[in-house]
Amino acid sequence: MNIQNIFIKAQLVIFIVLALAGCIAQGQATDLKNKQAQWSVVLVISGGFAGWMRNISVDTSGALIINDLKRNKSIRKQLNNSELASLSNLVTKQKSINQTDVATELSQKCKDCFHYKLSIRWHSRQQLVSLNDLNLSKSSYNKIINFLKEMTIKYYR
Repeated sequence: MNIQNIFIKAQLVIFIVLALAGCIAQGQATDLKNKQAQWSVVLVISGGFAGWMRNISVDTSGALIINDLKRNKSIRKQLNNSELASLSNLVTKQKSINQTDVATELSQKCKDCFHYKLSIRWHSRQQLVSLNDLNLSKSSYNKIINFLKEMTIKYYR
């Protein structure tokens, strides 16, 4: 083996080590960014004339789970990219709402109304709100709850 071959092999080994180190560092940065950007949403819809009892959950990956507790039925679907982007945008906007603002949106009594219990979780934060048909339209959570209701209608069969 001549000196030139040894030098080329040493350069190749150094290149591979540096490339792998860069991938690991990039992966760690991506993992931290992804962990901070992760969220999950759970909506419980109950009541109404039909007596609904449904749980709808979606997470950052777009995995949609609808559980109908009245009919003992569960549906698992995947939101398409457009739906996921829309929901992610709504969730991101909700993150800026102060928790004290959330507490002022408690439900009023309402017979035959739908009742909504919404939980939004981020890496280190959670918002909980309880609403019904009487106060939903005035709520800052109106768009996200209506979006989740639309996804339930679309995917629940």
